[in-house]
Amino acid sequence: MNRYEKNRIAVACICTGMIDLFRRDRTPATVENILTRIAERGQAVTLTLPDPTADELRAVRNRVLELTRLFTGTKISPLVLSSFLLAIVENATPKAEGETRRAFIALHTAVRHLHTYYDRNLRHFDQYRQAANLADRWQQAI
Repeated sequence: MNRYEKNRIAVACICTGMIDLFRRDRTPATVENILTRIAERGQAVTLTLPDPTADELRAVRNRVLELTRLFTGTKISPLVLSSFLLAIVENATPKAEGETRRAFIALHTAVRHLHTYYDRNLRHFDQYRQAANLADRWQQAI
């Protein structure tokens, strides 16, 4: 398994795991449907990738833990979080091929729907910058 596949597994796990950050006491039904779709498509991505060995799984776990370090002590809005997820999915997609690429495109579509829900007019550039900074730090960390 190469580093791109490890990164893809980490991205799928992050997308699936971070949807809980969007859930609140009164999550709108639309958001709940989108989050369910993201979870299903994130799971579909992991099914298209090879099974990792114990060492590879540890490397993936370290990538996910690195993300925790990036987010520690920062208050993140749903818009920044959805922009960040969109960026890391976009970065993981280009080198994917075949079934994995199709699964990532479906995941990207679901994350884009979530982002559009929080920012219908696409005009919060300061928050996009914050998400881009997080995505850049993520790319450097892996």
